[in-house]
Amino acid sequence: MRPAVGFRTEGLAPLGGSRPATIIALPRKNRIETVDTDSLEHTGAATARAADGKPLRVWGALPGERVAVERTRKRKAGREIALAREVEAASPHRVEPAEEHCSSCSPWQVLDPGVEAAWKRALVARAVPEALQRPAETMSVVDAEAYFGYRNKMELSFTASERGLELAFFYRGQKRKRPVDGCALAMPEINEAARAIRDHLDASGVAARRLKSLIVRASRAGDAIAMLFANDPEPPPIAEAAVSDASPVKGMASFYSDPRHPAASETRCLERAGELTLEETLLGRSFRYPASAFFQINPAVFEGALADVRRWVPGGRVCDLFAGVGTLGCSVTSDALVAVESEAWAEAPLRAHTEAAGLDAEIRIAPAAEAMDAIDADTTVLVDPPRAGLTPKGVRRLRRRAPRRIVYLACSPQAQGREVAELMADYELDLYRAYNMFPRTPHVETLCVLSRIPRKESG
Repeated sequence: MRPAVGFRTEGLAPLGGSRPATIIALPRKNRIETVDTDSLEHTGAATARAADGKPLRVWGALPGERVAVERTRKRKAGREIALAREVEAASPHRVEPAEEHCSSCSPWQVLDPGVEAAWKRALVARAVPEALQRPAETMSVVDAEAYFGYRNKMELSFTASERGLELAFFYRGQKRKRPVDGCALAMPEINEAARAIRDHLDASGVAARRLKSLIVRASRAGDAIAMLFANDPEPPPIAEAAVSDASPVKGMASFYSDPRHPAASETRCLERAGELTLEETLLGRSFRYPASAFFQINPAVFEGALADVRRWVPGGRVCDLFAGVGTLGCSVTSDALVAVESEAWAEAPLRAHTEAAGLDAEIRIAPAAEAMDAIDADTTVLVDPPRAGLTPKGVRRLRRRAPRRIVYLACSPQAQGREVAELMADYELDLYRAYNMFPRTPHVETLCVLSRIPRKESG
C-alpha cells in the first residue's frame, strides 16, 4: 500500500500567538513577500496590501496575521490572489490544519472550529443588502456535528509522481496540481473508492495527461458510485474491475470529455458497469438519484434545514420551483405539490418520489421562471435555486403571482439577499437562519421565510 500524501486525521492543535507555522508547501514559482492581513473578505479569504500597493486576496491566512505569501499574478474581483506560504505572526484563532492540501479544498481548516459559525454569520451580514443586515447579525447558525468526513461528493484530478499515477487537487487560483491521497472532508467510502480507481488506472499504464477528472459520490449507507472523465477517447477499460473488487464502488462509468473545455462533460460514454444511482434517506423518506444529479453535499445538516422548512409549510398547495429529484418538496409537503424542474431526466425520479410520499402531484419540466402560472395567492412556494438565484425575471414574476408564503433556501447568501430585499416590498421576514453545510470552508447556506403582507383595503 502506498504511503499517504499530505493527509492526516489527528486532532487539531492550536498554535500559540506568534509561533511561526509553515502551512503550505509548493514549488516556488512566483514572487514571495511578507504582508500584514487586515480584514476578512466576503469569500472567506483575508485581505492585505502588497508592497507595490496592490490589494491582495490571501488564501490560507486569517485577519491580523503577518504572513509570507506567494503572489499568483491572477486577479479576481479587483484583487490579486495570493497564497500563504508561512505564518510569521499567527492569529489567536489559528489551528493546525488536518491536511497539507487544505488551501485547495477547505481553506478554513486553519480556523478554530469554535469561532467558525460566528465568522460565517459575519460574512453573511457583510454580503447582504442593508434591509437584511440587522437580521443577519443576530441570525442563528445551525452548526454541523461532523466537521470532517461529511461530503458525499468529491471531484479530483490526476497528476504523476515518481510513485506513478496520483489523485490530485489544483493549487487554488492556479493550473498547477498537487498529489493527494484523499480528502478529510469526504466520506471515507469516497476516499477508498477514489484510491481503488486510481490504482486500477495506474496498473493499466494510463498517463495522467490522458485523464481529466474523477467524480465520486457516496451515501450514508456506505455505497459509492464514480464517473471518470478522460481527454483520450480510448482510455483503458477499468469499470468492471473497479466494481467487482473489494472497494465500495457499486457502479462506475467512463466518459470522453472534450479536452477543449476545462470542465468535465459527458461528451460520450465509453463504458459503464454496475448501478449508477444512490439512495439516501432524509427525515425517514428514501430518495434515489443518478450520478450526475444535484444532491445536497451534507445530508445530515440538510435534514435539519428540512425540519425547519416543514414547520413553515402549512397544508394546501405547495409549488417547488427547483425540484430536482424532490428532496425538498416531498419532505415538507402533506397535500398537493407542483414540482417544477428544468431537467427532463428528473421527471422519472420526481414521479416515483411524489407517489411514494402519497402526494397529489403535478410535475412540470420547465424553467422556474416559465412555470409561475402554477402559483396563486393560496400557494406556498419553495425556492432552492442554483447559485445565481431566481434571477431578476423570476423575482418579478413571483411578486406578480403573490403567493402567501415563500420559503427560500440558498447556497448563495449574496444572491438570496438581493432578491429577498426586493421581495420585502410585499413580504415580511419571518425567519432568517444559516446552516453550516460546508464545515472548514467559508461557504454557508441560508434560509429565509417570507409571508405576504396583507394589502390594506382602500376607502
